[in-house]
Amino acid sequence: MALTDLSSLDFIRIIRLKHAAELLQEGELRTNEICDRVEFQSPSYFAKVFQK
Repeated sequence: MALTDLSSLDFIRIIRLKHAAELLQEGELRTNEICDRVEFQSPSYFAKVFQK
């Protein structure tokens, strides 16, 4: 993307991770439920990417 110097996939991943962070802060859902909500296919991949 020309505006952000990120690829489209990286930009979308960042948006999804920000939404996941908001859901985690609310504290109402378990990690695997958040993973599903932000459309990560694997909880282990979600955890790996989220930690970065």
